[in-house]
Amino acid sequence: MHGLLPPLRPFRRKIAYILFGLTALAFTVQVTRVYKTSIPPGGHGTMDSVAIWVAPDPNESILFITDKTMDFLEMHNPVTNTYIGRIGGSGSGGGKLDYPNGVAVAYNVDTGLGKRDLVFAVERDNNRVSAWALPEKQFVGSFGSSDLDEPYGIAIRYVDGKVETWITNTGKSPNRVFIYEISAEGSGIAGTLKRSFATEGSLESIVIDEYHQKAYICDESKNNNIMVYSLDGTFQERIGQGLFVDDPEGIVIYDMGNGDGWIICSDQNADPTEFEVFERGTHTYLGNFTGNKTYGTDGLTLTQQALPNFPSGVFLPVHSDREVHAYDWKEIAQVMNLGINVLSDPPTSVQGMDNVPGEFQLMPAWPNPFVPRRATGTQVKIILPARTQIDAYVYNILGQRIASLAQNRTLAAGEHTLKWSGMDDNGQIVPAGVYFLQLKSGADVRVSKIFVAR
Repeated sequence: MHGLLPPLRPFRRKIAYILFGLTALAFTVQVTRVYKTSIPPGGHGTMDSVAIWVAPDPNESILFITDKTMDFLEMHNPVTNTYIGRIGGSGSGGGKLDYPNGVAVAYNVDTGLGKRDLVFAVERDNNRVSAWALPEKQFVGSFGSSDLDEPYGIAIRYVDGKVETWITNTGKSPNRVFIYEISAEGSGIAGTLKRSFATEGSLESIVIDEYHQKAYICDESKNNNIMVYSLDGTFQERIGQGLFVDDPEGIVIYDMGNGDGWIICSDQNADPTEFEVFERGTHTYLGNFTGNKTYGTDGLTLTQQALPNFPSGVFLPVHSDREVHAYDWKEIAQVMNLGINVLSDPPTSVQGMDNVPGEFQLMPAWPNPFVPRRATGTQVKIILPARTQIDAYVYNILGQRIASLAQNRTLAAGEHTLKWSGMDDNGQIVPAGVYFLQLKSGADVRVSKIFVAR
């Protein structure tokens, strides 16, 4: 679907942003491709998504690309730019694949082999997620076949020492996100379904921002923008309205620490592909960059760890369903006026959480007012300067406690979200009116006013 973008589109988009009163002006800059991955002997099928594993010895790192028509994970060395081999192959048995789509790498996961890094492949036609241990490339299990129906994208979340996989599922309406906790089982792993939630739109890629407690999901329905959900599954907003030619596809977060950084999403059907950049946290649109030879990007990834050939990290989009292109993050940061934050270790925790604000805080509820719903409701963000035991209760205007949101609950330092559906502790919808959320930690008490509407 190339050729849909008229030459003056970036200029017209800038005018649109001025007319709507937004502070950010769109602009487009170009970066230089460093290399493209090679075609393996015998060729390959249709490439879709990409993930990078940075090995303890970075020279042994692996770039994984899903081949969704030949049913493989294709592997390349991102340092030497050489083809390594494949894992998978067509079939439904253990270690086989059928239409692999999303791919992701998780570090330091509990398995029956001990702590291992894993690569996960989402299989749209086998309706499951399969995993291989690294560096062995040994199949360690699959999960989700009893729940999933045309799964698509995958995001990794690290929480309380556990690894979660967040899977976008597209086979039924409404689309859903399924969340599995990964644990050791036998000589491999198991994925236990923790919960799922329904979404709007038609789902594509997903990424998790643990610091801000948000999930960003590409919506390739007629909306063609990015949906923002809280990590409890509550819809919050859409960003990027009017920016995308057609499908927003791959999405990543660049982490500068303490909640700062950027959200980058590929505008697949722009010609060439545009990589739209938003400020993390505020969602302010900052413009976009293009690769001088990259088109039709579906999946993309990046690493903030140093590689011998990319000491500032590397940005890796899929090109036109047939290869991956490599761009030096240092050049992207320079031309887009962004920053560089090289990580010495894999991103298995929330960077900057050791430097959270020193004050115990209760933020305003959102939405407020709200209409009670069993599945949604309102939410409040709390900020804890240290690991803390909290109590959170809702009171009516008579001072009567009507709902308990947290009782003797211990939370780590950082940002957390509490949700109230508008039900009392007996499961009944409360009357419309004014309520007070009290958050207590030791001698510290904070109160926020909440309005219930009808």
